Amino acid sequence: MADELERLPEEADDQAMRLQSAVVSLQSSATDSQILLRLLTEQLSSALGQRLSVERKGGLFKKSNEVKRLRADIGDRSFIADASAPTIACSIGHISGGITIKTESTGISDWLVKLLGCLQDEAKNSEAARQALDSIILGGS
Repeated sequence: MADELERLPEEADDQAMRLQSAVVSLQSSATDSQILLRLLTEQLSSALGQRLSVERKGGLFKKSNEVKRLRADIGDRSFIADASAPTIACSIGHISGGITIKTESTGISDWLVKLLGCLQDEAKNSEAARQALDSIILGGS
C-alpha cells in the first residue's frame, strides 16, 4: 500500500510531463496558428464527434481549409479557439446544465494543457478519447 502511495505522485508528474511535452510538440510542429488548429481538429474529431464544432473561413462560393473558430466540449468545460484575428484568442468556458456560466481568457499554452488534461480524464472511460490523446502525445495521426 505504501509503495502504491509513493508511485501516485510519480505517475502524476509523468502524466503532467507527457502533457507538457505534447503541448510543446504541437506548438513546434505548427509553424502558424492554422496548422495548429487543423492538427487539433483532425486529432479530436473522432474522439469528440458532435462535441467538436469547427467554423471554417471562406464563404458561399469559396471553400477554405482554414479554421476560423474551434469549439471542443469536454466534460463541464468548453474550449474555444478563435482565429479570426492574426493571433488565436483562446477561452475556457465552465458549463453547468448546458449553460456556460463562466468564461476565462487564456493563452494558447495554458489552453492546450487544460484541453489535453480534460481529454486525459475522458480517456479513462473512452477508447476514442484515449486514441486521440495517444495520437497527440505520441505525434501519430
